[in-house]
Amino acid sequence: HDALPISALAERIAYLVGAAMGTAFLAGFFRIAVVHRGRKRHVWRGAALTVGVGLLVSWGFAQYLRTLARYTLYYGSLATVAMTLFWVYLWSVALLVGMELNAQLEQEERRHMPRPSSRPPAPRPATSHLPAARAAPSARRRETRSRPRAP
Repeated sequence: HDALPISALAERIAYLVGAAMGTAFLAGFFRIAVVHRGRKRHVWRGAALTVGVGLLVSWGFAQYLRTLARYTLYYGSLATVAMTLFWVYLWSVALLVGMELNAQLEQEERRHMPRPSSRPPAPRPATSHLPAARAAPSARRRETRSRPRAP
């Protein structure tokens, strides 16, 4: 029989559900972490990459700790703390990789968006039609000098 035992199948399902929940959590985090008004943000690819890299790094780090590392010889009871901090560091690098992917994809998307019209702005109306009280002081002086004097 090549069928997986129930416990192994349940374990794999639990890993998949955990990965899906982690991806959904990270997608929500990526969506609200940086404010971009008026644009729909695509965050799923970066979140999936973060979870994938994080799981791969966790697996590789666990293999390293099982086979090569003998940190208790050097650190004693603090070995667990040191290794946990290093594992958190590796996950933060995975997080940065996913965020960088999202940033690059958004930049590429912006590059291919149609730009607003490049027409020059409409000419501004002249200020000579404004009443003298609202015109600039130099304009008021010109208006008073150019008025004909009463005889």
